[in-house]
Amino acid sequence: MRFPVFPLLLALHAAGAGGAEAVHWIENDAPPFHITSGPYAGQGGGDVGIHGLFAALKEFDHQLNYAPPARLWYEMAHNDGVCTFPVGRTEERTKTAIFSDRALVVPGFSIITTDDRLPLFERYRGAGGAIDLTRLAAASDLVGGYVDSRPYPVAIADLIHNPERQLTIQAASQAPPLYRQMSARRLDFVFSAAAEAYYYNKTLSPSEHFVTLAIRNVPAAVGTYFACSNGPLGRTVMARINKVMAEDQVWQAVVEPWRQWYNPVDIQTLMQSGNRDG
Repeated sequence: MRFPVFPLLLALHAAGAGGAEAVHWIENDAPPFHITSGPYAGQGGGDVGIHGLFAALKEFDHQLNYAPPARLWYEMAHNDGVCTFPVGRTEERTKTAIFSDRALVVPGFSIITTDDRLPLFERYRGAGGAIDLTRLAAASDLVGGYVDSRPYPVAIADLIHNPERQLTIQAASQAPPLYRQMSARRLDFVFSAAAEAYYYNKTLSPSEHFVTLAIRNVPAAVGTYFACSNGPLGRTVMARINKVMAEDQVWQAVVEPWRQWYNPVDIQTLMQSGNRDG
């Protein structure tokens, strides 16, 4: 995938202020990572939490940019000194990036729908109540959505790419259009993250209420990490990240801003997570 030159690319080649080495942070540009407007503008988990790390790494000149995931990973592969947080660790990504020792544990992917649509999914539940994707594949009366640049778990990816499924699934480059389509009754569900559901519960129509449905054979929780380009500067930055993020005070400064985007059970998992090997 090729991208045109635009201000982000130019920024990646700019020198750091005062002679400090510039670290170019590229964060997810979708809410609730980055919130640009409305009553929660500037309160995204990525908007606020990342500054807790910057305060502990004052030896670098931190340049903060926002871009879609595809752009992030393109820049990560082609430039040194590019970092991001929080992202999942996959085999493909480890070819061009290195990841932090400590993982932030967050709810895994689930089916997000509206509470008034819950009866539509009863027939697709398996043992224990989780949605059975094998059954869902035959749902010719439902329309789902997903973000095509996300690394979904195997069970979800297999369904998306199954040529024999009767279920209609539409792709989008970002999550916001999918939630708007679901609110407008053009989609029945999306494969998404819990934090996004909580954000749209706060910002879309008060009559709308998004709920999460567990999926059979999809992890209920996953580790997310800091990631940096696998070059000399990226490795230097990551060594410092690992050192300061081992301190609980810094860890909590980074994680605390995510509190409003998760339910109380999830946020306790985030605050206590200290998994150092994923």
